[in-house]
Amino acid sequence: MQDVPKLTYGRLLNAMLFAIQWAKAGKIELKGQDLARTTSQQYAQEPQLSSSEKFDISTKLFII
Repeated sequence: MQDVPKLTYGRLLNAMLFAIQWAKAGKIELKGQDLARTTSQQYAQEPQLSSSEKFDISTKLFII
């Protein structure tokens, strides 16, 4: 997240989705990989976002 200037919520969600897919394919290792390996055999993982207000995820900046 720190390497991407002006990170939007949409780009963050896409990055998380790709990281999950790459980890499942064995291309990268995530923390807790042993847990992820057993879980991914049973459940599909997809990052989600919820908010108390509507906004455009492609333009709203993610700020830590």
